[in-house]
Amino acid sequence: MDSDTVLTEKTAISPRRALKRADIKAVAERIVKYRMNETEACLDYGIRPKQWFQFKQRHKTSEEFEAIINTIRAGQIRNCIDAIDECGSDREFEVLTKKGEIATITKPGDWRAKAWIAERVLAPERMGQQQGAVNATQVNVYAQLGLDVAQLLQQGQDRAKAKAIDVKESKLLPEPGHKSE
Repeated sequence: MDSDTVLTEKTAISPRRALKRADIKAVAERIVKYRMNETEACLDYGIRPKQWFQFKQRHKTSEEFEAIINTIRAGQIRNCIDAIDECGSDREFEVLTKKGEIATITKPGDWRAKAWIAERVLAPERMGQQQGAVNATQVNVYAQLGLDVAQLLQQGQDRAKAKAIDVKESKLLPEPGHKSE
């Protein structure tokens, strides 16, 4: 083995070679697919990290590199959403019965896959879990009952203050059985 070759778990780092535009894509793919940082991606791909950073700086490829990463990430997101969407669809299978006949069965899709897409991707602001939604519903119910929401909120704040005062005062009271001086 050459003294310039360093072994990693997956790939041996080859002796110094000229980097090309294809190397940009290979490093970017590793960063997106395996969640590696640039140094790890370089080592996995078989190039020296220092050489990679010099190449990026010298050829001013940072913008191109980011564009490639974004393109790869967008493709992965699209593929992932397509796979989840497919899980939500019914699937048909052909099976051979005991009588030797071919029968078609349908396996229903899982609605949770479609719900996940709607909640997390398509319209999270409308279909995602929202903290304020419960309070808005409560206000609507109070309004329909003819209750003054502002007054109820004020009463709640007053009660919270009163409870805090009660707690402070109860801590100052002597324990039962002690004689006060």
